[in-house]
Amino acid sequence: MQVYPDGMQFELDFGYHIAAIDIFLKALGMARANGYEGEFPASYIETVGKMTAVTWNLLFPDWSNPMFGDTKSHDKNSLQRQFRSWSKVFPGDKQLQWFATEGRKGALPDYTSQQFPESGFYVLRTGWDKNATVTVVKAGPPAFWHNQPDNGTFELWHRGRNFFPDSGCFSYGGTSSSNADRRKYAASTAHNTVTLDNKNVSSDGKMLKQFSKSGSGHSYQALVLENPSYEGLTHRRTIFMVDDKFYVILDEAYGSAAGTVNLNFNITEGTDAQVVYDTSEGGFHTAFADGNNLLVRTRASKSGAYVQKTGFVSYNINQTAERKAYQLNLEKTADEPVVRYATVLLPTSDASAEEVSITLGDWSETGGSVRVQVGGVSYPALSYTL
Repeated sequence: MQVYPDGMQFELDFGYHIAAIDIFLKALGMARANGYEGEFPASYIETVGKMTAVTWNLLFPDWSNPMFGDTKSHDKNSLQRQFRSWSKVFPGDKQLQWFATEGRKGALPDYTSQQFPESGFYVLRTGWDKNATVTVVKAGPPAFWHNQPDNGTFELWHRGRNFFPDSGCFSYGGTSSSNADRRKYAASTAHNTVTLDNKNVSSDGKMLKQFSKSGSGHSYQALVLENPSYEGLTHRRTIFMVDDKFYVILDEAYGSAAGTVNLNFNITEGTDAQVVYDTSEGGFHTAFADGNNLLVRTRASKSGAYVQKTGFVSYNINQTAERKAYQLNLEKTADEPVVRYATVLLPTSDASAEEVSITLGDWSETGGSVRVQVGGVSYPALSYTL
């Protein structure tokens, strides 16, 4: 009852997911120790096995984890101890064995990207090593207290740096003051998603389509996700991973609602010289001295406002740090069927040397497209049809 068919625990929280695995395996361990293992159906053990697979699938190559919901940042040593413990229960699981021994035994998965559609977690990765680029997206069903109204949000990790860490939770609440803190960190605007009038979204996300396409020397993977965020406004987010080099996010807010549509971005920590707003370009870039950087550019379907904000991020309870954040705001009227954004996220060594051009294509409730030019290379239209 607590676990979706894809193996994710129903709180949709990485930390509570791990805790549930340990609880379930302690029950099994006590039964084994007392000769009652046979009382547990095979489906029980199979379900816990799926749960362990979800865990390592969601990890970034440096063993850091997405912090969706009430999840804190977990350390590598504690994760490895859990993998070693779990591996004793599932000795034939080569992938779990690889993570338990950090590659000395077992084998890496024979795939890169993975989807968990019942719980709404999606992973687009170029590989498993530390030079990879990995994006984890969340668009799940209604959940419980340890979840947040964050459908559509994502984290993007590249070569050891998380360029969009989740805001975390900072507080579990319990008093009037800490409940206010909890609401602040849980707010939809504190996540990388689309909102209306800065209000929290409703959660009932689903994947409409997943596909790959290649041709003309280029290829991409795509996810089409949708969330009925407000009465009269649905948010559709299509994420293209192009040539394993960069991402394009196509956001479409459609329906009869009127108001200010906000595209929210909450950026990695850094000084003013390291994380730079590019107001006129509708984005930002980083300039870290280690050469691990990101260029972000957005083109909207109409003119709007670029609003700089002071963001925040909490990697553990009662700990916080400031960071930069911003919104791209568009005014939508009731008779306007849709407002759209297309965003390029380009990992690069030197963002100042990159050029990006974006052209929005057609849209309907059954499809949309966008064209991009990156580094002087024109890419075929990125499109989806439902």
